[in-house]
Amino acid sequence: MKLAAKVLLLLLVSGVLACKTSTPAPAAASVPRYDGGTGSNTTGMIADIVVCRPMGVFASAGGTMLFLLSLPFTWPNGSIESAAQTLVHQPLYYTFQRPLGDFNQ
Repeated sequence: MKLAAKVLLLLLVSGVLACKTSTPAPAAASVPRYDGGTGSNTTGMIADIVVCRPMGVFASAGGTMLFLLSLPFTWPNGSIESAAQTLVHQPLYYTFQRPLGDFNQ
């Protein structure tokens, strides 16, 4: 059971990282936020909805679980805030607040 949980967590983290790095980062000045209805970012949006957002939900849950498990180690040295930022806030932002199809943030 523990091995299955570790493998699942590894797959979730690698999937989120793959989604985050799957599209090349264009220059910010050359790519407008709205494509004017031309559909130039349609593939990215579909990949975001179908693959990256669901993986982000699982990564958010896994990160929260890891944060709670790390509390005995982060509390004594005062690094709770940095652990919370990395394990909880970043996955939640990536999943729920990032604009659809925008992989540059």
